[in-house]
Order: sequence, then structure tokens, then C-alpha cells
Amino acid sequence: MPWRYVHNQMRPHLLFKCHTHTHTHPSQEAEAQLENEEARVLRAQLELTQLKQEIERRINEKDDEIESLRKNQVKQLEALQHSLDAEVKAKNDQMKQRKMVEGQVDDMQSSMDDLEKVRGRGWCLKSTYMRPPL
Repeated sequence: MPWRYVHNQMRPHLLFKCHTHTHTHPSQEAEAQLENEEARVLRAQLELTQLKQEIERRINEKDDEIESLRKNQVKQLEALQHSLDAEVKAKNDQMKQRKMVEGQVDDMQSSMDDLEKVRGRGWCLKSTYMRPPL
């Protein structure tokens, strides 16, 4: 009986001791879970930071691409404007030349008309003045 008595007295202590060796203490389990959660949160934060950096890099690339396209379009517009200005200037020059030639043609026509009148009356031209034929 003494053995049973000692065994019964020691049983809760032995059970606790056995329980603690096979299982971790609840506070240690909680601490391990907390560490796991903290590690998971840190991984998620790192991944989020990497995603933000990737998105920012892509946005910067697109901004650069848009800026390059804008500059090219400005250059093309300037080239078109210069071409248009040159065409307008050439057209204006042609109009001036046309008017000048038309004026010269009108002057020549007038001179020919005067010459025909003079010839029609029997006048002849001699050096710088006109006189009637002899």
C-alpha cells in the first residue's frame, strides 16, 4: 500500500511533468504562433513593398514613354508647320510674280496697242520720237 500511496501522491506531478515534456507549455505555443504570424506579416510587407516598387517602376517607364511620344509629336508638328509656312511663302511669292508678270503683260499689251494705232495712222517710229512718213 505504501507504494500505491506514493504513486497516487506523485501521479499528478508525474503527469504534469510528462505532459510538459511531450507538449510545450501553452505560453510557448502562443509565442511560437506569434513568431510565425510576425514572420508572415513581415513577408507580406516585403512582398507589398516589392509590388509597390514594381508598380512605381512601370509607371515611370510609361511616363518616360509618354514624354518621348509627346516630344516626337511636337517635333513632327513643328516640321509640318515649317513645311506649311514654306508652302504659304512660296504661294505668296508666286502670286506676287504672277501679278508682276500680268502687269508686264498689260504694259506690253498697251504698248502693242499704241504701236498698232501709230502704224494704223501711218506714223513711223524714228529713234526717240514719232513723225509722219515722208
